[in-house]
Amino acid sequence: MKCIKCQNSADTDLKHLGNLCSKCFLRTIEKRIRKDLTINKIFSPNDKILIIKDNSLKAELTIYFLNSISKSIPLKIDIKNKIDNKHDKIVLPKNLDDEIEAFLEAMFNKKEYKKQKEISLLRTISNEEIIILKKILKLKGNIKETKLGKTLNNLEKKYPGSKFGLLKSLS
Repeated sequence: MKCIKCQNSADTDLKHLGNLCSKCFLRTIEKRIRKDLTINKIFSPNDKILIIKDNSLKAELTIYFLNSISKSIPLKIDIKNKIDNKHDKIVLPKNLDDEIEAFLEAMFNKKEYKKQKEISLLRTISNEEIIILKKILKLKGNIKETKLGKTLNNLEKKYPGSKFGLLKSLS
């Protein structure tokens, strides 16, 4: 298999992305994160950002991508393991699957879904993509799958794109 972007040997094969080499896969994921941040106007120059580091795989990926993105946007970044109120924005180690699960649980339990200050940098990245990123970046850690997560994965297998569709309904 060849990468659909650069014709090198492909390392990944996801239905929604096609065959990609590691370099093109990383570039595609970062581009998707940047696009989400730009469209939703998440950060402003010189924002004080707090990244919650809970020693999870998602926290490591959040730090990796925020460091990469902050080269083009001047941000003041702190990394801590607890939330405080001294920052403009709080970046949580959550991704697409976590966002959808939190939304559905809040909807079913008739609770408020999200606080304004909290941001999920990986909100457009699925668990499947995180597993590939883990291999490419040689990171440690695992992803815990909940009962609702298993149901969402079955839904995604039967109806590809349903997770991204649910994410769009959150906005």
